Amino acid sequence: MKKRMRISRPALIAVAAVAATLGLLLLMASIADVRTRAAPLDDQGAGSDPRIETCTVTADFPISDTHPGDGVTKTVYFNNKSSGVLTATFGVSGTPTLVFVAPAAFDAPMDVQMSSLAQVSFVVMYAVAATHTTQLDVAYTAVNTDSVETVIEIDYVQDITAPEVTVTAPSATSATSFTVSWEASDPALGSGVVTLYTVAYSEDDGAWEPWLSSTALTESTFLSATINSTYAFSVTVYDHVGNRGEGAAVTRVGQHHVYLPLVMRGWVWWYQFDIYEPNDSLSEAYGPLTSTQVYTAYIWDTTDAGDYYHFTPSTTDQVQVALTNIPVGADYDLYIYDSVQGAWLVWSDKPGNQNESVTFTPVAGRKYYVLISPYGGTSNNSQPYHLVVTYN
Repeated sequence: MKKRMRISRPALIAVAAVAATLGLLLLMASIADVRTRAAPLDDQGAGSDPRIETCTVTADFPISDTHPGDGVTKTVYFNNKSSGVLTATFGVSGTPTLVFVAPAAFDAPMDVQMSSLAQVSFVVMYAVAATHTTQLDVAYTAVNTDSVETVIEIDYVQDITAPEVTVTAPSATSATSFTVSWEASDPALGSGVVTLYTVAYSEDDGAWEPWLSSTALTESTFLSATINSTYAFSVTVYDHVGNRGEGAAVTRVGQHHVYLPLVMRGWVWWYQFDIYEPNDSLSEAYGPLTSTQVYTAYIWDTTDAGDYYHFTPSTTDQVQVALTNIPVGADYDLYIYDSVQGAWLVWSDKPGNQNESVTFTPVAGRKYYVLISPYGGTSNNSQPYHLVVTYN
C-alpha cells in the first residue's frame, strides 16, 4: 500500500505566502515593463476600471495647481524658497486588488501601495527642500487585479521668480492731472500673474500713500498733483505662488514759464521745454535720479554747455548709466563725477551719436554726478536724449 504524504498546516501557509510575494513581484515587473515600452498615457483616469478619479495636491509652502482636485495630467507650480512637505492624494477606484505606484521624485524613492478596497485614497508625500528644482513627467500608475492600468502625469514646476512690472508715467509735466499706466508679465515657465494691482504714490520723497488697492485696472488718472512737486509711483503684483513683483516711475510736475527778460534775468525761454533746467553745473544738478527711470532732455543750443544730474546708491551693487537716443549730427559724451574724490571717475566718449554707457562699483551712500557733455558745441532742440541710471 502506498503511503500518502501529509503536509503540515504551517507549511501550507508558508507556500501561500511565497506565492503571493511572487505574484506581487511579477505585477511590479509588469508595471515597469509597461513603462519601459512607453504605453500611451491617459489624459484622465480613462475608462472605469481602474480610474484615478481625483488628485489633490497640498503643501506647507505656496503651490498652484492648474487642475485642482482633478485626476488628470497637469502642472503644479511650487515656490520652495523655504522647505516643506508636499502631499498628493489620489482617489482611485477599480477591481481590487488595486496597486498604486508613485515614481521617484524630489529624492524620494518609488512608492508602491496596495489596497483590497474597490475605492481608496492613496497618499504620497515628498519632503521638498529649498534646493529642489523642477520635476517633470512624474507618472502615477493605478493597476487593477487584471493588470489593467491607468496613468496620469504631473509636472512639478519650480517658480521662485517675481513677475516683471512696468510702470509708465510722464517724466515731466505741467499738468496737475496725468495718466499713469502699468502692466505685469511672468516668465514663460511661471505660474502666471494674479492681475490685482496695488498702487501707491509718494510726494517729494515723503511717506508712501495708498492710491489703488487690489485693482484690475491697468491705468488711471492721477488727480492729486501740485505744481513744483515730484511724484513717485509704485505698483505691486503677485503671481500664483506668492512671488512679489514691483515697478516704479517718477513724474516731476512744474510750471510752464514765461520769458520776462527784465524781471527774470536767470531764466531762459526754452527752459519751459526741459523741466530739469537749469542744471548746467554741479551745484544745479538735478536729482536724485530714480533707478531705471528714463529721463528725456535736450542739449538745446550752443549756450547749453551740459546737463548735470545726481544720484546716491545705498549699496555697493554695480551701477549702470546709459545715454541713448542721441540725435544725428550731435555728439554727446557721458561722465561720472565722484563727490568725495572730487574727480571724474569713469566716462564714455564715443564719436558721433553712438550710444554711451559706463559701469562702475560705487561706495554705498556716496553721491555721484552725471554730466551729459556736448562735444564741439553740438546740440539739437527737436530730439531729446534718453538717460537711464540703474542702481540699488
